[in-house]
Amino acid sequence: MKYWITILLAAVAMNASAQLTDTVEWEKLVQFESERKGPHLSAPKNLNTLHYDVKYHRMEWEVSPLVRYIGGAVTTYFVPQTTGFNQIYFDLHTAMVVSAVQYHGTSCTFSQLPSSELLVTLPATLPVGVLDSLTISYGGVPPTTGFGSYATQNVCSNTVPAMWTLSEPYGARDWWPCKQDLNDKADSIDIYITTPSAYKGVANGVLMSQTVSGANTIYHWRHRHPIPAYLVAIAVSDYSVHSATLSLSGGGSIPMVNYLYPCSGTSGTTINNNLQPIMQLFINLFGNYPFTNEKYGHAQFGWGGGMEHTTVSFMGGFSHLLLAHELAHQWFGDKITCGSWADIWLNEGFATYLEGMTYENGLGGGASVWASWKQSKINNVTSLASGSVWVDDTTSVSRIFSSRLSYDKGALLLHMLRWKLGDTNFFQGVRNYLNDPALAYGYAKTPQLKAHLEAVSGQNLDEFFADWYYGQGYPTYTVQWSQNGAQLLTVQLFQTPSHASVSFFNIPVPVRFNGASKNRTLVFDPSTNGQTFTEQLDFTVTSVEFDPDRWLCAKSSIVLPVELTELSASWDGKAVQVKWATATETDNRGFEIQRMSEYGAPANNWETIGWKDGQGTSQTPAYYQWPDERPMPGMNYYRLRQLDFDGSEEFSMVVGAEAPTEHRGLKLFPNPARQEVWVEWPAAVENAELELYDVHGRLMLRQRWQEPLQRRLVSLSELPGGVYAVVLRAGGQVWMERLVRR
Repeated sequence: MKYWITILLAAVAMNASAQLTDTVEWEKLVQFESERKGPHLSAPKNLNTLHYDVKYHRMEWEVSPLVRYIGGAVTTYFVPQTTGFNQIYFDLHTAMVVSAVQYHGTSCTFSQLPSSELLVTLPATLPVGVLDSLTISYGGVPPTTGFGSYATQNVCSNTVPAMWTLSEPYGARDWWPCKQDLNDKADSIDIYITTPSAYKGVANGVLMSQTVSGANTIYHWRHRHPIPAYLVAIAVSDYSVHSATLSLSGGGSIPMVNYLYPCSGTSGTTINNNLQPIMQLFINLFGNYPFTNEKYGHAQFGWGGGMEHTTVSFMGGFSHLLLAHELAHQWFGDKITCGSWADIWLNEGFATYLEGMTYENGLGGGASVWASWKQSKINNVTSLASGSVWVDDTTSVSRIFSSRLSYDKGALLLHMLRWKLGDTNFFQGVRNYLNDPALAYGYAKTPQLKAHLEAVSGQNLDEFFADWYYGQGYPTYTVQWSQNGAQLLTVQLFQTPSHASVSFFNIPVPVRFNGASKNRTLVFDPSTNGQTFTEQLDFTVTSVEFDPDRWLCAKSSIVLPVELTELSASWDGKAVQVKWATATETDNRGFEIQRMSEYGAPANNWETIGWKDGQGTSQTPAYYQWPDERPMPGMNYYRLRQLDFDGSEEFSMVVGAEAPTEHRGLKLFPNPARQEVWVEWPAAVENAELELYDVHGRLMLRQRWQEPLQRRLVSLSELPGGVYAVVLRAGGQVWMERLVRR
C-alpha cells in the first residue's frame, strides 16, 4: 500500500546521487506520514457479508474536485452462498445516505445500521448459486478516517482543485457500498465518473470512452480482473495525460498512461524511461505484468507517498524507490492480495524487498546503494528489541503499516529466506506462489507462501517462521575466534535474542576471514548457543567480518582482542593460572580477566576478577599470567575482555580449569543444610578462614578462627536458600566444597 518514508529514517548515507534525491524526497514526507497515521479503528471482520459472492460492480458516480461530496449508484451482481437468503448486507458508513435500493425494478426496504452496515431486505428468498443483482442509490459527504479515504484538496500551490480516494485498509465503506473484508474480490468492474468538463477522471482498468454531457464529461473505465474493495479508486483533477507504450525485451509491450498535475516537475517520458528497466526486471524475476491486457500508469495525488491501486498507482512523487515500490505491488498486493491484515507483509514486505532488488541489479544507484539499503533496513529493525512481522493488532492502522515491522522486517524476512533456500529455490518458490491457480488474482496468507517455498526446497520452514514471522526481535551474535600456529581456525558462536519470545534463532551465519592477500567466507549453521567450529585455513587471519553481504537481520560483535597466540588455564595446587600471549598489539589498553563457574550461574554471567595492562601498540610478543587464588569449586571458565584506549572492546575464546580432587578436602554435614552446617577439614590448623560465595561469585559469609580447629558448626540463618561455594583457607592450603542451603 502506501509507501511510508519512515522506512529511510535509519538509512546510512548512500553514495549515488539518484539515491540522494530519493532520500531527500522521503525525508520531506516523514512528518506528513507521522501526522497522518490513522487512529485505532473498529473494523472487525463483518460476518454478515460472508453469505454471498460478489461477481461484478457497476459504479456510477458524480463528483467534483471543487466539492467534497459523492453521489450516484452502485449495481452489484452477486451469488448467494447460503439457504434462506432473503437479506443482504453491505459495508457503508452512515455518512453516506441511501435514497433507494432497486431489485429488478422493485424498491426494497433497507436500513442503515450504526455499525456502518446497510441491510437490504429482498422481496423474496433467493436460490443458492444463482447470479442476481441490485442497485443502491446514495450520496453524502465522506468522513475523514484512516489515511483519508476520500479527499479533496487544492494542489499546485493551492491553484488546482483535486480529489482522490485511498481506501486501504478500512476506508472503502466510507464512500461506496461494498464488501470490504479480505475474503472476496469482484471479478470485474465498470466505473463511470461524471465530473465537470474542466477536469479528467481516472480509475482502474482501461478508458473505454469519454462522453460530453452538458457541462460535464463522463469517463467510462473498465477493469476485467478480480479486485478487492480497497483497491477500487478514482481521482479527478486538471490532469495532463501522457500515453505511451512501454517496450519490453523479446518484443512485448505494455500500455502506459500517466496523469500529471499542471505543476508536475516530472514529464511522462521521464517517468516511463525510469520505469521501463524496473518493469523489465520484475517481469524477468516474477513473470509477466499481471494486467498486460489493460495498462499500467500513475495518477498524481496530494497524499505524501503512493498507493498501488490496480493498474494505476496514485503517486505523491516519482522517485526511483516509489516507482519501484508501487509497481512491485501489482504482483504482490494486487495480483495476490494478503488474506488478512495480519499478513500485510505479503504486500509490503515484498514491495519493499523489490525496491532493494532494483539496486542489487544495478538500477537507481547500483551495488554500493544496495549495501547501504540493506544496512538501513537492519538498523531500523534492530533499533527496538521487540516486534513481529505478524500483525498482532489489526485494529491499529499504524501497527498494520509499521515501516519497521511490516515493511523493513518483512523485507528482511524474505532476504533471509533467499539466503537460507538459495536463489534458485527462493525465486522458483515465489513464482509458483504467484502462479498458483488457487491464489492468483485472489487472496493468500503466510502459510501458503511457506508451503510453496517448502515444496521447492524440500526444507521444513516451521522453525524459521516461528522465529522470524511470529517471533519478536532479533539475535545479537558474538563471534569468538582464534588461530594457532598451524593456521587452524577455531570459532565459537554465541547468540543473545533481543526478546523472550524466541530462545534461539536458527539460521546459517556467514563470517568472512581476511588475510593479507586472500579471504574466505565460512558459513556456520549453529544448533546450540556457544557452538564451536574448526576450519583449516591456508593463510593467517588478520581481520574478521560478520555477515559481510548483510544477509541477516542481526547485530554482532567480532571478538579477538589482539593477535592471541596462546590462552590457557590450569590448576597448580594453589591457584588457577590463566596464561596468554600476544604476537602483536594495537592501541591495547589492557585485559580484564573474567570468570564464570559451573555453580548454577546463568549463561554468560561473567565476573571480573583481575586486570593486566597491555602494551599499547607493539610488534613484540608479550606474555601474561594471572593467578586466580579463589576459584569456585569444580569447573571454572575464563575469558579475556580486551579494551582499547578508544573504549572499544573485544573478547577472547573461553578456556576452563577444574580444581583437582584433593582440593576438595572439606566435609559438610548435613548437606543440604537448613539453619546450620558442620564444616570439617583434613587436619587441625590455626588461623583458619571460612568463606561462602553465592552462584554469582559474591561473598556472603566470612568467619575466622585463631585457635587450632578441625571442625566447626556454622550458622546459616542469615543466608537465603540456594547453592554456595564453601572455601576454607588455612596453613597455606585451600579446600573447597559445594553446599546447598534449604
